[in-house]
Amino acid sequence: MVYARQKEDPWNSIFADAATGSFLSMRQGLATSARLALFGGVLLALTEGAGIMMNKVLNRPTQYAYNDRRPWSCWSPNGFAGSDRK
Repeated sequence: MVYARQKEDPWNSIFADAATGSFLSMRQGLATSARLALFGGVLLALTEGAGIMMNKVLNRPTQYAYNDRRPWSCWSPNGFAGSDRK
């Protein structure tokens, strides 16, 4: 599937699993083969979707409180900010 689609993503494994289910059940007839291909594809799509969701939830960056002030914002060109000294 990677060769046919020229990219690597979860759809490749979903299509490959559906095709495998279909090929392995061809002896039972076309209807059974199509049903098992659909079932295998949907089952793997749910599994891949759950894996993607878990990765997004578990790999979220930690959000820190944002401080709008610059590190040296207490200093002004004329000395310490708020002082009467010039």
